Amino acid sequence: MRSKENTISFEEAKNCLSYEEYNRLLSECELQQIELVSLSSKKFGSYENKSFKLEPNLTHKYFKTKKNQSYKFETNFSLHSYEARDNSKGSDSKRDKLVEIQCKYNIYLTTDNDLPEEFLVIYINLTLGLVIWPFIREMVVDISQKMMLPPIILPMIRVG
Repeated sequence: MRSKENTISFEEAKNCLSYEEYNRLLSECELQQIELVSLSSKKFGSYENKSFKLEPNLTHKYFKTKKNQSYKFETNFSLHSYEARDNSKGSDSKRDKLVEIQCKYNIYLTTDNDLPEEFLVIYINLTLGLVIWPFIREMVVDISQKMMLPPIILPMIRVG
């Protein structure tokens, strides 16, 4: 498998592929598998009586497999939780990290036809997040509880 770097931007892809064409191509695809590949978590402190700030980060890339009509999407997620501090006094002190959770999912998609790069760029930027986000939200709640923390509930994802 080889990684495919986006050679066109999301805006260019949206201009090249109509909504109807995107939906037609999407309807020809089948989601084969969602696989949790790696997971790590670390607790640095206690949440007891603390306000905290969450900093989630989600990135995607795709690979075309040896079979021409099969695609692997790699999604990396990281969540850092910091103690919320009042910086109104101009304090520039380093924030205390409380929790770090990282995971990697692979999503496998198949189709009978070769997908154009415009479709893949739009899929990564719009659809893939909607597909994987419920899995990530559930994993974060589960892991935070197993770490004896209050459940960390990520917000719902919104498109548009």
